[in-house]
Formats: sequence, structure tokens, C-alpha cells
Amino acid sequence: MSNRTWKLAGAFDAGHIRGWTPDFIQELDFHQLELTGHAEQLESDYHLFREEFGMNLFRDGAWLARSFPEAGRFDWSYLDRLASVSRGQVYLSLCHYEWLPWIAEEDLWNGRVIDLMSEFAFRVAERYRGSFAGYIPVVESGYWTAMMADWGRWWPATGKEKARSWWNVYSVVGRMLVGMTRAVKKADPRVDIALSEPWAWHPHVSLEDQGRPFNTLLGRKDPTAARETGSDDWGGNSSLLQIVGLNFYNNWGVEQGWPLSRLLLEARRQYPDQRIFMGETGNCHFSDCHTVVGWLELLDEQVELANREGADVEVVTWAPILTLGDFDWGRPAPGAMVTWEMHDPKRQRHWDPAVARAVREYAEQVNDYALR
Repeated sequence: MSNRTWKLAGAFDAGHIRGWTPDFIQELDFHQLELTGHAEQLESDYHLFREEFGMNLFRDGAWLARSFPEAGRFDWSYLDRLASVSRGQVYLSLCHYEWLPWIAEEDLWNGRVIDLMSEFAFRVAERYRGSFAGYIPVVESGYWTAMMADWGRWWPATGKEKARSWWNVYSVVGRMLVGMTRAVKKADPRVDIALSEPWAWHPHVSLEDQGRPFNTLLGRKDPTAARETGSDDWGGNSSLLQIVGLNFYNNWGVEQGWPLSRLLLEARRQYPDQRIFMGETGNCHFSDCHTVVGWLELLDEQVELANREGADVEVVTWAPILTLGDFDWGRPAPGAMVTWEMHDPKRQRHWDPAVARAVREYAEQVNDYALR
């Protein structure tokens, strides 16, 4: 066993892409769990990644549209299956770019969606107490908001011209995030709450802005929120967030003095009381430049460097481990460890045994951080 200070986890993408292609000509409406065949092959997918790749820590999703099909009714058939294979090793996302498909747009602005999603979060956490490693109430709140606002691509937006402002949308998403988290904690006070947000050097979007959902949930002062919305008191509290998950795909910052190791140390400085995970990372944005093994080697170098200086990053999560449909056209995207072909209705799995052996070296560690 190596002396590596972190372990590798894997994320199954469980997002709902509902909106438009970049040219606003073609409408998109697909759920990754259906498109990828993961919902149908749930048990065999977990067997594959555990046995072939050595993984024992994952992120997966609650499939909101299936599990909450109408007001007052829940369908637990999918989540019962997921809970049965979890072994306490799955961090469950409750909302991954997902609005309930049966609500009206007005339900966002009148607050009804916050009540509905908080009810869903409570019911899930109550039913599956002890089944999952923790919960991610909302995945990438800031990015999701931007896709509905700045870029006007995702529902309820139908184009930039008619889209609401970022703050107008985030005032709903942020309050929903807090409401869902409080509901989970009410049902299962001891369970860990994690968030997963972008964290990278960017010429226009500061780390403060990228990390805003962390701070919203922690109840930290936010002068910009107060100025834009009239208040920064959305119900957050320092007890609500246990794990800060950092999403890092684009290694843009090296020449600007912001390599990954510095980004991780900055996260530790800003969040001294939370556990630090890399919530998502992978070579999917530039798989032509980095192999899976090459990107893992870069991560290992940078995470170990940061950990020697006190970052204490415990987990690095590869995303996606199973090919997903890209957000622009719904086509199979690069960068996954296991792939499938769009023309194959059975979604047969394909992988390279050499890659699986390499991944196993990073995934198998003595300490099981999910159960700490």
C-alpha cells in the first residue's frame, strides 16, 4: 500500500439537462441516469467499478423526476435499489441541475419550489438514514444558476434576452439549498452535508464568487448578496456544511501563479473547519491532451504537495467515471473510465483493463474516509 494521503472516488453524473443547444435551435431534455443506462444497469455498474477499478467511494444521484413524480407522491423504487448497493459508500446528490418537471415557472419565484424540495430532502434522509455516506443538496449551484441566467440556456430561460439576472435566480437556488440542507439535518442530524462547486483560477470569476454557495450555506456575511437582493441572511449556519467539494477541470492558473496545489491551500485557508474533497475532476475538457493516467499523475503531484503544506485533502473524485451526455448536444462526452456507444440501445460497457489497474492503485487505500 502506498503512502498516498488521499484516495480516489468516482462520480456517476446524475444531472437533468433541460434547455437548449448553444444555437437555441434544438431543445434538450434528457436525464443522465437514463441516457447512460446507469439507472437500468445500477447494480452491475457498481460491481464493475468495485471489482475492476477497486473503487469504494462514489457520488450518485436521487433522480428527482422519478423519485418525486407529483405533489404528495414519492416513488422510492430507484432509490431503494441505490441504497441497497451503497454500503454507506455513496454521497447522494438530491438536486443536480434538476427542477421538478411538473411545477410551473411561477413556483420558482413564489417560493413553492423551496417547500417542495425541502420536503423531498426530508423524506429521503428520513427513509435512508444510515444508508449513504452523506448528501449533496444541490450540485454546482453557481454554475447551474449561470446556465439559467447569464447564458440563458436552461429552463426556465429560453434565451439570454428573456433570462432573469444571476442574482434573481440565485436568490431562489441559494434559499432552496439552505432549506433542503436543514430538512436533511432535521431527519438525520448526524449525516454529513457536502457541496461541490467550481474552484479554479479564472480571469473574470473570483474564488469568492465561485465559492459563494459554500458561504451561503455557512451563513457567512456576503455584502454583494445584501446589495443585490436586500439581504445576506438566507438561513445558513456554520453547522450545516461538513465537506467542501472543489471542482477542478481546467488547469488554467499555472502561468498566473495558481497551480492546483495553491488552490487547495487557499480552500483550506478559507474553510479551516470543513473537510476538503476534490468534488469533481477529470480530463474530460481536454482528453486529447491528458490520458486518465496522466491526469491522475498530475493530481497526485499537486494534491500531495498541498497536503504536505497542510491542505488535508482527503478525497479526489473523478467525474464522470461513466460517459455522460455533453451539455451542448447530448452526445457522449470524452474523459470517462468506462464508455458506451450512442447507437447501442443496451449501452454495453467498454473499458481498458490497463486503465482499470492504474485507477485501482489510487482508489484502494487503508483508510475509508467515507466512514470516518
